[in-house]
Amino acid sequence: MTAKDSLMSKSKFFTKKMPETPFLLAILFVISAVFGIASVAAINYNSIITAPQPIVISGLLTGLLVIMLPTLLTVITIKVMKRKVQTNYLMVVSIIGAFLYAVFIAIGGGIYAITSNYYLANAIVLVGDAGILLLWFFISKVLFAQRKGALIFAVIQPILNIMVYIASSTFIFTFKIPLSLLLVKLSAGLIVFGAISYTILYIIDNPMKKNVGLGGIDSLAQFVQEWLFGIDVNVPGQFGSTAKGVSENIDTHTLVFKNMENKLKAIVYSPYLHYGPAGTMGGSNFPYMLEKYARNRYKVPVLIMHPGINEDYNPISSYQFGAVKRHLDIGVRESGKIGGSAIKYFDGKHNDAKVSLLSMNGVTIATFTRAPRITEDISPEANRLLKELLAQYGKIVLLDAHNSRYESAPNEELLGIKTNTRYIDDYISAIRSIDAKRPKQRASKIMLGASSVDLFNGLKGATDLAPGNLNCMLFSVNGRKIAILNFNANNMLPSFREEIVSHVKHRYNVECELYTTDTHFVNSLVKTARNVMGRTTKAGKVIPFVDRVIQEALSNMEHVELYYKKGMIKNFKVWGPNAREKITTALDSLLGLARIIVPLMIVAGFIISSWIISLI
Repeated sequence: MTAKDSLMSKSKFFTKKMPETPFLLAILFVISAVFGIASVAAINYNSIITAPQPIVISGLLTGLLVIMLPTLLTVITIKVMKRKVQTNYLMVVSIIGAFLYAVFIAIGGGIYAITSNYYLANAIVLVGDAGILLLWFFISKVLFAQRKGALIFAVIQPILNIMVYIASSTFIFTFKIPLSLLLVKLSAGLIVFGAISYTILYIIDNPMKKNVGLGGIDSLAQFVQEWLFGIDVNVPGQFGSTAKGVSENIDTHTLVFKNMENKLKAIVYSPYLHYGPAGTMGGSNFPYMLEKYARNRYKVPVLIMHPGINEDYNPISSYQFGAVKRHLDIGVRESGKIGGSAIKYFDGKHNDAKVSLLSMNGVTIATFTRAPRITEDISPEANRLLKELLAQYGKIVLLDAHNSRYESAPNEELLGIKTNTRYIDDYISAIRSIDAKRPKQRASKIMLGASSVDLFNGLKGATDLAPGNLNCMLFSVNGRKIAILNFNANNMLPSFREEIVSHVKHRYNVECELYTTDTHFVNSLVKTARNVMGRTTKAGKVIPFVDRVIQEALSNMEHVELYYKKGMIKNFKVWGPNAREKITTALDSLLGLARIIVPLMIVAGFIISSWIISLI
């Protein structure tokens, strides 16, 4: 089992579809009715046979007023405070709290009926109510991403429970002590469970901080916000400048094409970053954000390309977007004209590995793909090795086309291109098969057509595609037309790629390669890396948009000149080597501790709070 599979297996709960609100209301009604009737019946056990109807009616009313009403008020109150959280999720948590509370009410009622010990029964109800804080504390941390205000949400249901109980309960034993003292007792229980909550939090956080440098609960909160609810909320500071991560100097490559009137024609931007892990987390949505920003500013097609890199170079926060965007502007502004305008095309192949080079006066776009075999991420070590082998071609912009994936492939292929594997050996052999002195095609001028179309909205928000455009650059090299089609997606089915490549070749006599940005915007716990282009959107629906960009690019082809800037984002925080394995190790450690210590802590919390409440 891979680290990824291990991580996913521990999060299956979050892939479950929550019941709809009407069904949850029915469950709450049943819990309230059953425990309300049980509690009243326990108090009035002598009358069960002689007067069952009044007991049932009284119990039903008690359940609705004492259990169901404060639960619904809790949902309404928190929904007002957290509008983005779906009501059915709030209902599930509130019902769990209500069930816990109802059990303790029933136990308290039964003990009072047997012993007539008012103080003991009183303590049991208050302890059960206070214990709900523990549930809501961690829900507030994870569901609401509350770093400091978790206790505010955690006390809402316990307080509402007691306030409604005092106002409405006449059928179970009533609280005969002053309200102020009752609240003091409840507060004491809440304080105990608050201390237990923070102790458990400390125990859970330690493994993650030790292994990864990130807090476990805050990390989980970040994932849940994106994966489960699709809410764009970052934990302030946790994944920002204060997070540990690993500092790296990130290369950026900016290629600016201008026509002979010195007007922008197209922009290619490739920062050496991986765009994951999911939703809008970290760098997942950087390709769309960068493209949207640059397109609005520069008014030309902007291709955000996926470099030959893997998740080791994943940003740790979406707050880092500003630095990446700033270097795009620097690249456009400071790019220098590359002398001459010659263009050469080379390609090499060995087994399934294909390498194509588009070399323009010493700046070379090097594309790597194994399609129709798996084309996955390239490790940093493999990246450096491949660039060294290509050094004779000048300044290398190494791109992983990331354009072929299917789940039946062997695990070792899905892990990407790493050193000391046969896959890197195939790429090395493909590079060596290229004759540097004899390009397949050359021309004295760079002829380029460029176009884009809003594919995402055109397809009405396809689930296997991220927001943004389909961007096209079409080069003519001595009559040979070569197109780059760039999709904002995370890989694609081989059949999807083949259908589009064949269509473009047959209809336009244009050789094209499909690229994806490797955006993990399209991924979640439910929609994993299996959610590639073609999974739900068939090629037939995409081909009309491909026709539009190819036709437009063919119609606006002209002589262009290349401007280039290699930049560097210094001390940029990334996940670092073996991040997924570290997270999995930390998660295993966390679960191991939780299985033993957390139940003991909870039991201790109930015992201590019962003792303190009884003393007050």
